[in-house]
Amino acid sequence: MSARRSPPRAARPASGSPLRSKAGPRLGSGAGLWLSAAVVVAVGAWFIQGIVAPAGSASATPPGAGRNTPVPPKQIGLIAGHNRLKTLPNGDAVRDTEGLMDTGAVCDDGTTEADITLNVARRVAAELRDQDKLPVELLGEFDARLRGYFGQALISIHVDACIRNLSGYKVARLIESAVPETEDRLVNCLRERYAAITGLPEHRNTITPDMQEYHAFREIALTTPGAIIELGFLRDDQAILKQGDLPVKGVLEGIRCFLKGR
Repeated sequence: MSARRSPPRAARPASGSPLRSKAGPRLGSGAGLWLSAAVVVAVGAWFIQGIVAPAGSASATPPGAGRNTPVPPKQIGLIAGHNRLKTLPNGDAVRDTEGLMDTGAVCDDGTTEADITLNVARRVAAELRDQDKLPVELLGEFDARLRGYFGQALISIHVDACIRNLSGYKVARLIESAVPETEDRLVNCLRERYAAITGLPEHRNTITPDMQEYHAFREIALTTPGAIIELGFLRDDQAILKQGDLPVKGVLEGIRCFLKGR
């Protein structure tokens, strides 16, 4: 970007110009008009120079001042789908067991979506904190902190229904995105890394409006990229989901891919 130049300074009256006090001789009407115009231009130029000063000058505007979209903090938000969480005094997020529990999808053997998403989200958060030194917030499904959430990315982790003969993952973002290119990059990173690591097929034809109009996408800041991932189907993919290692690594590498800008 080329440096912004200050506007040319307005010409000042010569040292011998007839600037008089009220008690002195009166200026002619032509001279008075000229003097008034010169003063207005000089004051205007001085005012503008104070705002638009050359880079490095004492009056230059500080970097980032006046931007409409500030740089987001480095934090990552992870939603443990269908969980209601509470934060302990030591900062740990645990399941809030008060009130009615939302299990999400559930199989006959008692395996629940909420248990799997909480396990995966916790492990991804721990890896990002320990290995990547990133601040991570573990969030519940309808967490109050989602309103206006501002960060590098928000990923909501879910598991698909307990249906026989269905296997695979899927990733989606808000249809009417305010930052479509950035969110596409996030979605593509998650999609590619998760497939490569887990070996699960992508199941795009079962992406639902509930994913593309996911409630959290309407709550977070417009400039925070968001994505929702269904890790797999709860019945036929249950073994890999309950063991957790591959889904955790797949989500983790997808986030790293996005943060590195590929």
